[in-house]
Amino acid sequence: MARRHAWASFAPPLLVLTLTACTGFGSTTTAQPSLSCDGVLAQVLERIRTGDTAGTINSEMDWLSSNCPAEYDIAVDHASGDRAPSTSEGRIAWNDAIDHVGTTQEVCGPLAGMGNSTDDVFLNLGLDYPDPGRFQIVLWDVGGVEPLAPGTTLCITGLITLYEGVAQIETEVVGSVQVVE
Repeated sequence: MARRHAWASFAPPLLVLTLTACTGFGSTTTAQPSLSCDGVLAQVLERIRTGDTAGTINSEMDWLSSNCPAEYDIAVDHASGDRAPSTSEGRIAWNDAIDHVGTTQEVCGPLAGMGNSTDDVFLNLGLDYPDPGRFQIVLWDVGGVEPLAPGTTLCITGLITLYEGVAQIETEVVGSVQVVE
């Protein structure tokens, strides 16, 4: 009869543990490269918008809480319903834009501040930079724009995207930003 090594009795369970190791939400291992703060926030906001708040949203919120505090705060604000109502005429308010990431919408709101970087201009609606709850209009390669008074209502139509948890519309056409009087 062949003699068995003591470690041999542990091989099958060890193999099973290795093959069933968990990654992703709720794991103590490093998050999968496919997870991003913006991506998980977009998933959570879609779940909130559609009322799908059972199960997976809890682990997504936990992941945001541990990895992306600004995006977590945005998700909590939206889950609590702490937003101003949408504007009239089919437009959406600046603070509702985050609920419409991935769709083309007309977004309007009061100018809270402006910034620039080289030839790019950033118009912050509702809240000013660096507040992650702001809506941002990004004007790429425009050189500059005429100064506008804070509180001026601006509208833009375009695809709403997320950048570091901030809802935004990007354009290279200054004329796509409308001043509403």
